[in-house]
Amino acid sequence: MGFEINYTENYATNNSGEHWLKLTGHEITHVKQFIDMFGKDFKSDKDYQQAIGLWMFWYGIDVVGKAIENRTIDKQKLHDKIEIEKGANQYEMYFNNFYDSQNYTTTENGVTKSGNKVLDLLQQIQTAKDNNDKKAYTQSFNDLMKLVDEFKQSQSKKHRR
Repeated sequence: MGFEINYTENYATNNSGEHWLKLTGHEITHVKQFIDMFGKDFKSDKDYQQAIGLWMFWYGIDVVGKAIENRTIDKQKLHDKIEIEKGANQYEMYFNNFYDSQNYTTTENGVTKSGNKVLDLLQQIQTAKDNNDKKAYTQSFNDLMKLVDEFKQSQSKKHRR
């Protein structure tokens, strides 16, 4: 809550890297929403716990309101109607467009290989981290940030048209 995203081990092991990464695009928005609402500096654990309590209270009030309004308690039907989730869904779509724009297919020696540049670079970052290879880590990280910048520029050009 607040500054971190926690996944259950079951969730992390039963889904693909792509699924996990795309969900992270949604969930990280909630962290930003929390920080925007309450700030990032707390004088004490009590302040932080109270902020989490208020966050959950406001979320719960919205859920109850949407449940009454839509006459359902089905979480699948309610999720996208909740205000906090709407913002996360918008960012998730933007992130998914970025991720999907990095898919590739290559053919070498008659063998076709499909992949995704984001996942490739994240794997390189993890390997460099595991090997304590700061140079490879920095290079892979910078390559990933370059993909992000290129995507942002391409989106900016699309919106100007």
